Amino acid sequence: MNLQKDLSRSYSNRMLGIVMLLFLLFAACFLLYQHSREKQYRIGLLDQKLGSLNERIHDCLRWRPDSLTLDDCCRSATIYDCRISIIDRDGVVIFDNAADDISTFPNHLDRKELVEARRTGHGFDIQRESESIGGQFFYSANWYPVEGIYIRSALPYDLQLIELLQNDLNYLYFALSVFLVLSIIIFLFNKRLGVYRQIKEMQDALLVEREKLLTHLRISQEGLGVFSPERRTLLANPLFNKYADIISDSNLTKIEDIFGCAEFEPILHFLNDTDAGIVAGERVGMGGERRTTINIGKAGRVFAVSCVRFLDGSFEVSINDITERDYRQHMKRQLTQNIAHELRTPVSGIQGYLETIVGTPDLADDRRRHFEERCYALSTRLTNILRDIALLTKMDETSGTPEMRQMNLADTIAEVVADMRDDIEAHQMTIAVDTPADIPLRGNASLLYSVFRNLVENAVAYAGDGTQIRIHLFRRDREYYYFSFSDNGVGVDEQHLPRLFERFYRVDKGRSRKMGGTGLGLAIVKNAILLHGGSISAKIHTGKGLEFIFTVRAPY
Repeated sequence: MNLQKDLSRSYSNRMLGIVMLLFLLFAACFLLYQHSREKQYRIGLLDQKLGSLNERIHDCLRWRPDSLTLDDCCRSATIYDCRISIIDRDGVVIFDNAADDISTFPNHLDRKELVEARRTGHGFDIQRESESIGGQFFYSANWYPVEGIYIRSALPYDLQLIELLQNDLNYLYFALSVFLVLSIIIFLFNKRLGVYRQIKEMQDALLVEREKLLTHLRISQEGLGVFSPERRTLLANPLFNKYADIISDSNLTKIEDIFGCAEFEPILHFLNDTDAGIVAGERVGMGGERRTTINIGKAGRVFAVSCVRFLDGSFEVSINDITERDYRQHMKRQLTQNIAHELRTPVSGIQGYLETIVGTPDLADDRRRHFEERCYALSTRLTNILRDIALLTKMDETSGTPEMRQMNLADTIAEVVADMRDDIEAHQMTIAVDTPADIPLRGNASLLYSVFRNLVENAVAYAGDGTQIRIHLFRRDREYYYFSFSDNGVGVDEQHLPRLFERFYRVDKGRSRKMGGTGLGLAIVKNAILLHGGSISAKIHTGKGLEFIFTVRAPY
């Protein structure tokens, strides 16, 4: 991280240097350009002034009375120290107020100002040594073709003229001041930009850490929920939702409703006490936190609930099912024994009936027919067991990669209800579906069909005649649909609830086999739910009966 900061700072400094260099080059070019324009402007003003002087002399020459000499005209129109020359079309100087004898003057036709004046009517030369009288002059000449003469005025290139042509440096000072101010602004902006960049990097790092936290919450083996000081849910992973629904006596429409459950009263007292401590300004434990832990027994399970209160008033609640760890090892030990036992029972029955048929040639026809029917029933049961074992094995092997398609789960539920209608009516049962007409998700229609089919078959087989089944979608958030499948039948004892989803586990072994169940239906339900990114649990329904709470991942 320090290396990244150093690289970022070095890059920022280099960018600042490049920007400042470019700005300096731009300012230098601008100043040079402005200096040249200012100089040309001053030369132009002087040339324009001398050109106007030439025009006045020309007017004086055209309209002068006979009593006024040429020298008088030049003297009346000229300015101080201005040299006036009149040159004919051949370049011969015919008048010069700065010389007494002009006969020795060379021809002026090749002078720069005269060449330009002959071509355009006016010309000038900034600084040139006079060959006639010596000294340097600034020349400005006009050509008058009617009279065939050049009138040329010239100012000596002395200190006074140099000062006149010298640029005004105020704009230079102004430009340097602006450059200095802009440089300071760019420096401060770059510094502020560096701060913004660091803030952006910190925000990006926080987003990465937040994503890590959310991923950790989703895959965590404990239920975790984070709440604001006002007890609003900030974060809650699926396992927390599952355990909260098991602990509560009713399905929670909002996670924070868990604090209204009687089992959570010790947690509520703890929060109220720490609320009072925070208001009073107490320091909350080591590192600014306080913790409490309680155990809650519910639905045949034991949950360890911990609450950690932070200095800002927010708090975290974690729920751990401390009974599942023992059950996992027990399930692994029992699975092989259960498979062998479940297969041995129908095989032994079939073998016994066949031995009786083969060993008793004079067996009565009605007894023989009864034994054959029993053999067929047991073989059908064996086929169902092998089919369910194969389905569970396939689920384990695919491990989260079944073929998923866009579907409407409400249509699947309606299909199950229609297929089971005869069995439901045969037991004088009713089924109520309390779900929206559109439940879009991406899933495996066959597996989700088996979820609701097995749950309905389980209720029909064991809930008892005349009972009611209810399928209810009671909550939805950004990630999950929350379903309740309940009946008001005979239910089961709480001690059986943690093991209902074990393969081959039976609450009443004799009755279950008599009903033709394989003991794998709820295990298939659980695996199908897991493959769809959800979880499932069972609890005693309010009043009586059995309720299954499960989730299915919703589309993003």
